[in-house]
Amino acid sequence: MLDRPDLELVLAIRDHGSLSAAAQALGLAAPAVTKRLAALESRLRMRLFQRSTRRVSPTSEGEALFERAARLLQDFSELEAELQERQTEPSGTI
Repeated sequence: MLDRPDLELVLAIRDHGSLSAAAQALGLAAPAVTKRLAALESRLRMRLFQRSTRRVSPTSEGEALFERAARLLQDFSELEAELQERQTEPSGTI
């Protein structure tokens, strides 16, 4: 099962091109990102990135995930904004 932090993690890795750069962008230690990615790939039973000593590149499975992940995170953001807007609207009997 994927959750929001998983989606944010894989998109950060894709967007920054390396595990260490993604870690810095997420405010995490590089080993934490490596472990989280390994755990995610293990749960999914597939590799999302091909790794070399200098960079990571997405697999075809990773590309499919990234496309959906970006849309899901956008939907999360829109939902949060909508709910916050509803809280600021007056309600009740005057």
